[in-house]
Amino acid sequence: MKPSFNNRWQIVNKVFLDNFTVACLIELSQVGAGFIDGIITSRMLSGDAMASFGIAQPIFSFLAIFFGLFATGMQTMTSQELGKCNIKDCNRLFCAAFYLSGIFSLFAMACVLLLANPIAMLLGATGSGAHLQAGAADYIRGLGFGVPAVILNAVLSPAIQMDSGRKRVLTSVVIDAVIDIILDFVAVSMGMGLFGIGLATTIGRYIRLVIQLLHFRNKTHFLHFVPLKTSVREMIHMLSFGTEKAWRRFGNVLRPVFINKLILFYGGAAAMTAMSIRGNISDLTEVLAVGLADTVGLLTGIYYGEKNEEAQKHLGKSVHRSCALL
Repeated sequence: MKPSFNNRWQIVNKVFLDNFTVACLIELSQVGAGFIDGIITSRMLSGDAMASFGIAQPIFSFLAIFFGLFATGMQTMTSQELGKCNIKDCNRLFCAAFYLSGIFSLFAMACVLLLANPIAMLLGATGSGAHLQAGAADYIRGLGFGVPAVILNAVLSPAIQMDSGRKRVLTSVVIDAVIDIILDFVAVSMGMGLFGIGLATTIGRYIRLVIQLLHFRNKTHFLHFVPLKTSVREMIHMLSFGTEKAWRRFGNVLRPVFINKLILFYGGAAAMTAMSIRGNISDLTEVLAVGLADTVGLLTGIYYGEKNEEAQKHLGKSVHRSCALL
């Protein structure tokens, strides 16, 4: 009996490691877009362009507020239904989150595109940093076209992982990053500036979205698109699971609103450039922690739905070991 027992926990450990790897890569792709853009900007554009990028950089955290609400809630509730082997409700909840996040993302895209200049000003492009407003707004507009892809990818990735599509998610993340890097160089060579660099990230996100949507061509998967069937109460309950992550992201937006103004007032564009580099490095340090949290959320939901206390305890030990190592 012992070999069978050990083998069972080896499988749990492998599932944990596989999901942790994918979750980290997904989070790396989120912060990596800004990191890639920052490197390209700093090496190939002017110092003012780099400072403008630094002002606009919190837009990534701003978008994360919204996809965190939809994606975290969907992941928590669908994983619990999957653990109960309730495939019908699992599929229904996924579709409800996907459809509603899609509708919301179109509204958010319109707001970002129309309000790019006020957003840039809100993030610090005023006073001594007023000359950076145009560049920051251009970058925000370039990213703004990709808001639907960013939000829908965040909802699709954990759902597809649950539906035996981990390799597809990994492939889409890698292709997204490669396309982003290539198009960044193309945008700079064509003189498209910060708008082109933001647009390169957007195109990469849409390509990832298409790759992930191809998952639903295979009829053997349990996830498929069905008519919307939910309630306002159920959606509020779903969104409530993502509020903790949303508040943390909100702090990542609110902090630079004050810090950027101080940096520009006392140090000017040069100090803002240095602050942009620091921001990129700081975001990278969160990748493993966020990946671990997302993995725990996914697997805990499944084991909770199964009422599998043994697996929950074993997962807890794996998490503590991982935290100690990290």
